[in-house]
Amino acid sequence: MRIRKLFCGFLAGIMACSTAAFAACSETEDIGNRRRIKFIASGEMTEYGTLVSITDEYNGGQGLEDGVYVDISYKPSDSYDQFLLTTYNGTGATDVFYANDRYFKKYVQQGFVQNLDELQASTGISLETDAMYQSGISRYRYDVDTNTSNDDDPLYGIVRDMSPTVIYYNQSAFEQTGVICVSVPESEIDDAYAEAFNAEHNTSFIADHLRRGFVRESVVNNYGGSYQNEAYVWSLPTQREVMVFNNRIAMSWDEVEDLGKIMTKDKWNSDSVTKYGYYTWWWFYYGFSVGGDCIEDITGEGDWVFTLKDDVPNFIVADDVEGEISVGANTYAAGELIAYTDRTDLDEETSARILQESSDLTEEYLTDEVLRLESENKLVRLPSERDAFCRYVKLAQKKDDADEYGVGLEISPQPSNVSVTGDTGMFTDGSVAMLVHKSNALLSMKETIDNSPDAFTWNVAPLPVFKEYAEDGTIGRKGVPAGASDSNAYCINSYSSEEKKLAAMKFLRYLSSAEAQTFAAETGFTVPSRPDCVDAYIAFDETLNLTVIADAAVYETPGDWWYMPDKVWIDDYWADDLNNQVRNNKMTLQEFFDRFEETQQYLNRYKKD
Repeated sequence: MRIRKLFCGFLAGIMACSTAAFAACSETEDIGNRRRIKFIASGEMTEYGTLVSITDEYNGGQGLEDGVYVDISYKPSDSYDQFLLTTYNGTGATDVFYANDRYFKKYVQQGFVQNLDELQASTGISLETDAMYQSGISRYRYDVDTNTSNDDDPLYGIVRDMSPTVIYYNQSAFEQTGVICVSVPESEIDDAYAEAFNAEHNTSFIADHLRRGFVRESVVNNYGGSYQNEAYVWSLPTQREVMVFNNRIAMSWDEVEDLGKIMTKDKWNSDSVTKYGYYTWWWFYYGFSVGGDCIEDITGEGDWVFTLKDDVPNFIVADDVEGEISVGANTYAAGELIAYTDRTDLDEETSARILQESSDLTEEYLTDEVLRLESENKLVRLPSERDAFCRYVKLAQKKDDADEYGVGLEISPQPSNVSVTGDTGMFTDGSVAMLVHKSNALLSMKETIDNSPDAFTWNVAPLPVFKEYAEDGTIGRKGVPAGASDSNAYCINSYSSEEKKLAAMKFLRYLSSAEAQTFAAETGFTVPSRPDCVDAYIAFDETLNLTVIADAAVYETPGDWWYMPDKVWIDDYWADDLNNQVRNNKMTLQEFFDRFEETQQYLNRYKKD
């Protein structure tokens, strides 16, 4: 394939090229009847090399037909944001650029991102947004006046890539600790599979036991497989105990903690080969799995309430509900989470109070309708956002330290201990058995491990999901698969001339095509923007479980960094307290929660009159 040859040639010479050399190739004059436009990009060399090859392929092919020539050049990642903010309307401005979802809204508010809905209408060029991951395209819709991203809000970017969050795990460490590692889809685990497994391992699991991310014989034999059994007490694995980890099935919160203890040497299991069992920087997948979040728009018009300590239970429609049921202002089907405003009773007085103080609501604020549907077994109660968040915090807090919000586990290093090598460093050097991280770190971690004298076998698995089991082995109640993914979008500079905007639209049409996205997927750097190109990503390395990363691109959504035009409400008001104080055991959760009124007051500044 010609585009692959271009990429290989680029990698051979890229390190010899400089930004100045690229800039010297960029002229303002058109080439014959072809409109010349600038595309200034950034990223890692593999990432940028892919973009160069795709651009060269366009220039030598579709660009001829389109009458467009694209000059691509490079800016380092650490200065790309500042470059865009200071040059967007000057002589060095780019016509096409890309925006990470955490900066996207800021760029739109600055006024230099072109409304693509308007361009599609004026140019007659349609961008294939329906073919893209909707979890990606929705984050590039934005109404500046209301600070919302609804389905009918203007579109300002098209998805370039997706980088979901997954668990990286040390398979060698698991196996040395006695954990059997398998990779079997849940749909393939039936009675016949269980029978064959039991015959091989001399166990008595039923299929439901093996349809778990992690299962151990002692929990099944002594507690019916349920961590909610009142008699349950954690214990070290016995010498011959069979334990099974399946990288195709999400673990429950309890399973993460169980396996995390088994893999934590100093505090829980002296036979573990890893110092810590588990590390995660992000809390999102805990809250998102049960329907919680750190902020909620209580009017649909940008009235955001800080809800991280909100204790109103979440709800999900029971699996056996047929058709749809009405809850609040919306209708829901089986397995769907109930929105915050549909399950809480927010009168005018309560709304005004929490918009000033942040939300501290409890189950007393559940609507009568929700309670009735729960009594009719149509809705299933799930943990609150506060419950989910506290479960996350306790992973790193000191073992056996207890307060009203739970008990510390110390299966995770404190953030202060991670800062020396970084979280990826603690995984690649074998210190942490399981690491939650973005998929765009996969290639660099693979290279580090492969080149290490202490190389080990590793792979990836889905993020945990809230699940509880009945004593017959079946799932009693569960949340949904969820997490936060990173994404970038291709955008057009609103200060470019109308002629260049037309040319840029033609280029974006190609960038979002199946041809361009398939090639990008083949590099293995990130998941492509289109599900119909994802097989090329999965095939990049058949030894890795890339299917779970591709699956996560469907359901993972942006993290809190995307919610507002900037991150001041996070970085200056609560994230530092969380990561440097609470998770380092220097501040209690109650002291942390007591500071939320200041966060709420700043959130209110994003509401335009």
